[in-house]
Amino acid sequence: MVTITPSHISNVNEIRIMGNPISAVLDNTFNGKSSCTVLMLPWNEIHSLGSLAFNGLTNLQELHLDHNHLMALPDGVFDPIPKLTMLKLQNNRLTDLPAFLFSELGDLSSLDISDNLITTIQSNTLYGLDSLVTLKLANNKIHTLEPSSLAFAPNMTQLSLADNELTTMAWTVFAGENYTADGGKPSALAMKVSGNPFVCTDVMCWMKDGWVTWWDGDDYAPECTNGVWASMSLSCQSKRTNSYFKIMLSC
Repeated sequence: MVTITPSHISNVNEIRIMGNPISAVLDNTFNGKSSCTVLMLPWNEIHSLGSLAFNGLTNLQELHLDHNHLMALPDGVFDPIPKLTMLKLQNNRLTDLPAFLFSELGDLSSLDISDNLITTIQSNTLYGLDSLVTLKLANNKIHTLEPSSLAFAPNMTQLSLADNELTTMAWTVFAGENYTADGGKPSALAMKVSGNPFVCTDVMCWMKDGWVTWWDGDDYAPECTNGVWASMSLSCQSKRTNSYFKIMLSC
């Protein structure tokens, strides 16, 4: 097993260890590196993290763990780094996100977990993410969003769930103390949900009439092709191009 040797790491503002055959990050690897604000560990072969792998990084703001072989994240692994604002976990092999995994990350604004193997977002997975603005969950295997699973990110303005296995999406994913059925809703939320096998039911009616706009890296806006929710196609036409992004809703 190839690991990082703590004695070889200086107490600097930015640590970059990329493109190595590192397979694990052990407990206390970065202990004493409190000056570090950016830790970049992408494009290695990391498949496991100790629950105290980031102990000592008390001022860390950016953590890049993308393009590794992570299959699971231990409970509490992010607890020692509460000042984190950016977390990149894309392009791993994660199948599950434990409840309360991010509960100590109240300053986190950007979270990318795209290109993994996640199937379910649990009700308490995002608990504590009060400052989250951008959440990327594209290209997983997500078929279930539990009620209130997105309720703990009240400041989110960009959400990508594209290319998953969702067949429906009820407004109750936002339900909680922040959002209610009689008017509470994400303000200025832009969503990308293309590439899901949606089947229209009445629980999806919240998707129209100003609840959200459509985000695809461009400026997308929803447009009902026939003005009627039942038996319609919900089309989103780019304002910058003539391309169309459609969710076919077969009722």
